[in-house]
Amino acid sequence: MQSFKKFTYLLLLVVFVIAVVWIVQQNYSLIFSKTVSGQVVDVQHVNSNVAVIQSGQNDAVLSFAVAIRDEKGIIFTASSNDRRWAVVKPGFCADVVFYPFPPWDLSNSGTYSNARLVHMRDCPPGTGQAAPLSATATAPVAPVPTATPAP
Repeated sequence: MQSFKKFTYLLLLVVFVIAVVWIVQQNYSLIFSKTVSGQVVDVQHVNSNVAVIQSGQNDAVLSFAVAIRDEKGIIFTASSNDRRWAVVKPGFCADVVFYPFPPWDLSNSGTYSNARLVHMRDCPPGTGQAAPLSATATAPVAPVPTATPAP
């Protein structure tokens, strides 16, 4: 009887471990997703003609490449098929959820896919990137004092 109990507990343990492994395998990206708040560095739309020719799928037509800089200065990049990225421009601030590829997907391991835009807002003053100096930019001119008549 005691060996039957051990066998039953062992069988239940094996079934539990298999169930946990299966759940993690099926939901890896969701479980290990990362939410990043920061400034949008760039959003690039995939050329529609190239996407249709190469893949033949409609999802590729709506594909975007996304880059977000967090407050530590780290730039996170991902691909996305989310249509909301069409309205996002560099310089906005956003909260984005990045979903990692699982480590067993060796060709994409360590990268992110399906960047999901959660919120978009104007960046607070002082957090934006400095605009690059153009060739026509000049130094500010000091005001010229005006002459005052003598009393």
